[in-house]
Amino acid sequence: MIWDAEDALRALYGDGLRDLTRDGYQEELRRLRKQNPNLSRQVERILRPYLEKRVFPRRQIEWPATSIGTRARLALLPENPHVHEDALVVRAVLGIPDDQVQADEGSIAWKHLQDFLTPQAARRVAEGSLALSWLHVHIQTAIGQTVLSEDVETLPPAMQESAVRSAKVKLASADIPNWLQLPPSGPAPYNQDASPIEWATGRLVECHRLPWSIALALTFYVLTLDNHRLSGLEPLQVSINYGDEATRDPDAFTVAVHGIGEIAYVVASQLALSGVLCLGGIIPPPR
Repeated sequence: MIWDAEDALRALYGDGLRDLTRDGYQEELRRLRKQNPNLSRQVERILRPYLEKRVFPRRQIEWPATSIGTRARLALLPENPHVHEDALVVRAVLGIPDDQVQADEGSIAWKHLQDFLTPQAARRVAEGSLALSWLHVHIQTAIGQTVLSEDVETLPPAMQESAVRSAKVKLASADIPNWLQLPPSGPAPYNQDASPIEWATGRLVECHRLPWSIALALTFYVLTLDNHRLSGLEPLQVSINYGDEATRDPDAFTVAVHGIGEIAYVVASQLALSGVLCLGGIIPPPR
């Protein structure tokens, strides 16, 4: 006797992977009709409202909004001319000079690395260190905090000046490009309280429909214009939370996959139905 959707799914798919696409569902239903017509009618009666309301509509979103579409955008990101052009706009608006943030071979940051890294790797690490210091000065200035001298001892004075100056730019001003005026609506710090560089990065993420998990990498790209910082980025994030406050079960845990799209939903459906997997999607608003 079938009592609920889980029973019906088990009767239809067994204990294997459940293909909850329309084609996969119909194929399994045809197989069950041949084996057991009465059981197939029970399964269809229970699953039809469940699938029509909770599963199939989720799979009718546009391909670019799925995790596969996001993965494709990330794969193309290093050579995306539109992202590069918008990054140049951000740099111009924030007043970041063309020669920043770059490491010279004679700089302190470079000298510490040149003995054990290739020149290309040394440059990338040195510029990453400079960009991090620049970002620290920028954010501290934007929130009105004092920057300690030991925090920026490797940051050249010209870069310190641009970090401070850019932190005072008001991106909501009328003379700023329209797409950059709007406050980002992402997770902190990429929201209306963001520093100018984080505000701008947030808008880049939203305008190019990218996952928030790559926002920091995108910030470093804006500062260095090194497209290698945009290579190999993935749309998914996995987190594990232990314990359950509701049941007070210390052995309980939840695995959350953030950034999974509707196409991947079919693969995760079996885990989701049993309460093991939490699904989350990131579909930024269009520009």
